Amino acid sequence: MVVNGKVLEKVKKILALASNNPSEEEAQAAMLMAQRIMAENGITMTDIESNNSFTNEVVDVPITSPFRTPWWHKILATVIGENFRCEAYYYTVNQKSQLMFIGLKQDTEVAIKVFNYAVDAIKYHTAKYIEQLKRGGVNNKPLYLTGIRNDYILGYIDGLRDKFKEQVEKNNWALILIKNDAVIEAVAKKGLRKGRRPSINFACSNNAYASGYRKGREFETREGLIESQNASM
Repeated sequence: MVVNGKVLEKVKKILALASNNPSEEEAQAAMLMAQRIMAENGITMTDIESNNSFTNEVVDVPITSPFRTPWWHKILATVIGENFRCEAYYYTVNQKSQLMFIGLKQDTEVAIKVFNYAVDAIKYHTAKYIEQLKRGGVNNKPLYLTGIRNDYILGYIDGLRDKFKEQVEKNNWALILIKNDAVIEAVAKKGLRKGRRPSINFACSNNAYASGYRKGREFETREGLIESQNASM
């Protein structure tokens, strides 16, 4: 299939916007828009990477600092990685673990921006939910609130995962999201193994989980803003 040069250039500009945008929300919107245009026009990452500005360089980049990482960061990183052609894993040295992404350089740049934006969104909405419960006279015992908080966060990430899955199925993005062969080979060489599942305190609150799930499903892209910026390029 012959790729339309103008469309290809448009996708490259949008991906450049995603890679160099200090706004995590706008970066996410740009990447999702690029995925949509690629799917609609039969453009693959091979077409994109043939340009000098994109390479097949596989990199390992840290997502978090090498200190104690919240249990949900790994789950969130896995969801983001699956949707931005990266693999999330823990790198441990001197008994300190650091969450990492491995993938093509341009993919990890976008994945980290989306991850950081999602972390901030989860923290914000979780705190807001807990504050509402407190005002409503909920049990204020720290252990209980921690369990409620974890229920909400788990629901949020599950909602986000289903949101991404729905977008992929609706827009036929499955082929676009296949990891580059060089990334697959690099991951295989690492011989990654599943780690121990941490012991997490959950309150098993259906309401907290459902509230988080709904909010995760609302993780939006603000395409209108990106469209307007792209029109000026």
